[in-house]
Amino acid sequence: MFKSAAVRSLLLNTLIFLSLVVSHHLGGGTFLLTPAVVSIFAVSYLIFRFFPLKELEGPRLTAILVLYQLLGHMAAPVQNDVSENRMICSHLFAVLLTYILAKYFDAFIGTFDYILHKLFSPVVISRLALNQSISLAALDNVFWQALKSFHWPNFGRAPPVGACA
Repeated sequence: MFKSAAVRSLLLNTLIFLSLVVSHHLGGGTFLLTPAVVSIFAVSYLIFRFFPLKELEGPRLTAILVLYQLLGHMAAPVQNDVSENRMICSHLFAVLLTYILAKYFDAFIGTFDYILHKLFSPVVISRLALNQSISLAALDNVFWQALKSFHWPNFGRAPPVGACA
């Protein structure tokens, strides 16, 4: 469902756009949908559409997120009585949080897609259509396996200090 690059790019861009709107609101500003904001959204969609996240990891992704927050801040109107420090802290926190979410975006979307495929498989749908009861334990097991596959690289790993000893 989410394997298309266009769909993933749209979801990631929506996440980044929501971080811009929320951070600007928490900073005390107002937000209006202007042509400048729409053009920023369109350009960032094209960036994430043609350059996968694997190519944009690290400093490149950070630079894109900072530039996105900066341009979004300049495109949105700000009231005169808004604290500059509050607005700066809000946007910097949004960059940090969005970077963390974007870094694990592919793994999260893959896990979500796996859960949807398991929940809406033909077997589950046929049981629902036949009014047969579905075991909640089985659905819980599918959900737990999906979460384990999402966090699997971190299981059984020692901290860096413990690994060197």
